[in-house]
Amino acid sequence: MTALHILVTAGPTHEPIDPVRYLANRSSGKQGFAIAAALAARGARVTLVAGPVALPTPPGVTRIDVETALEMAAAVEAALPVDAAMMVAAVADWRVDRTAQKIKKGPDGPPTLQLVENPDILATLAASPLRPRLLIGFAAETERVTEHATAKLTRKRADWIVANDVSGDVMGGAANAVHIVTAGGIESWERLPKDEVAARLADRILATLAPNGSATFDTPDTHCYDPAMSGSITIALKRLPHGEGLPLPVYATEGAAGMDVVAAEETVLVPGARAAIATGFAIAIPPGYEVQVRPRSGLALKHGITCLNTPGTIDSDYRGEVKVILANLGQEPFAIARGDRIAQLVPAPVQRAVLEVVEALDDTARGVGGFGSTGR
Repeated sequence: MTALHILVTAGPTHEPIDPVRYLANRSSGKQGFAIAAALAARGARVTLVAGPVALPTPPGVTRIDVETALEMAAAVEAALPVDAAMMVAAVADWRVDRTAQKIKKGPDGPPTLQLVENPDILATLAASPLRPRLLIGFAAETERVTEHATAKLTRKRADWIVANDVSGDVMGGAANAVHIVTAGGIESWERLPKDEVAARLADRILATLAPNGSATFDTPDTHCYDPAMSGSITIALKRLPHGEGLPLPVYATEGAAGMDVVAAEETVLVPGARAAIATGFAIAIPPGYEVQVRPRSGLALKHGITCLNTPGTIDSDYRGEVKVILANLGQEPFAIARGDRIAQLVPAPVQRAVLEVVEALDDTARGVGGFGSTGR
């Protein structure tokens, strides 16, 4: 298997008016370049079609420089086929029916510019027989951001629209607050550095394209894509009415592997009893991941309180309330108060298997020995 090939467009386009002047916008290309860099760092093969910007090429990225929307459309078409395409560039909607000579001031007043509509690169790609498996558009809006992005998702036939409000300092700035709009709903992220936005998007894209670890990536150290080594993932969380006022799951220390989760109800577990304890929230885990539910070591050691079927698994397609199955293996009743920490949540990548029926298995020194056959 080969590395996933991902196409990214970035920056503005410049549409010439005459040999000296052009129409442009304020796009800096920083977000698109950051996304290309994050994908390449995770082992994807990245083709970056860049408008006229003064940014260095990210390591491991194949860069194609263009100036106009027509040139960008041609470069995108030439890059196909790809596994995914991220249309981050701020492409001009219109170009000028340009003149070969520099426009001069004259007695007749300002010249009249004849505008010609540019090709819609995102919509064209969506209708192409070489349409990528994952097609992502960007929407730079100044009002009703998610409303316009939702309409664009349908109109352009994209899989995702990443929308942002550019009425402030986003264009040319170092931070961005985006909304991920899909057919399943809208996920809003807090304002983050553009590099962090890129990292989160890259993780989400790769998890979507290879949810079961079914593709390999050309990373220098491991020669495979390991989601666990790629930084944080984003898990959507919905607080339920009985969870209002409770702390959300949180890492207690910088090096903690699990997030502490608290109870959303009060109960008493007598010795030998077990119960599913409410947490007051539901989550949507990205495809290709699970969240494991593990006991707290202090509760287990001091009181004999543990989680049954440890580690429990929350699947990526489960949308019900997260509940923790606790059991009292101690000798005393144990009271649980609302807000008490009761377990830990540990996100983890999932490796799925394909079973192959065979007539015989290979021989090993152990053979059929089990249940203590190798020692006490």
